[in-house]
Amino acid sequence: AAFYATVMTLNKKFRDISAYERTVVQLAVAGIVVAPYVFLTEDPARWSVGAWQLVLLLIVGFMHTGYTYALFFGAVSRLETQTVAIYSYLDPLVAVLLSALVLREPMGLGGIAGMVLVLSAIVILSVKTK
Repeated sequence: AAFYATVMTLNKKFRDISAYERTVVQLAVAGIVVAPYVFLTEDPARWSVGAWQLVLLLIVGFMHTGYTYALFFGAVSRLETQTVAIYSYLDPLVAVLLSALVLREPMGLGGIAGMVLVLSAIVILSVKTK
C-alpha cells in the first residue's frame, strides 16, 4: 500500500515526463524489487517456459500491463486527485468481482466486507468533494 501510494503521488508530481517514460521506469523498478523475492522463494531449476508461454508472457507484459499502465498514468496527470482516488479504489473492487464472476473463485466474507468498505470509501469521497 505504501509503494502504491508513492507511485500515485509521484505520478501526480511528474507532469513533464511522458506517460510511457513513467511506465517504463515504474515497471523496471517493480521488476527489480520483485526479482529477489522470486529468486529466494522459487526454484528456478523447475521453471519451464516454452515458445507459447513466452508469447503469452510478452502479451501480458506489454499489452495488459505496460500499455494499460501508460494509459492510466497518462490520465493521472490530467485528472483531479479525487477522480484518480476513486478510480484507484475501483481497481481492486473490479479485480475481486472479475475473479468471482469470470474465474468462478469463491468470494468469502472477507471479500464481501472489503468490497463494502471500498464502495463506502468511494461514496464518502464523492460526497466530500461535492
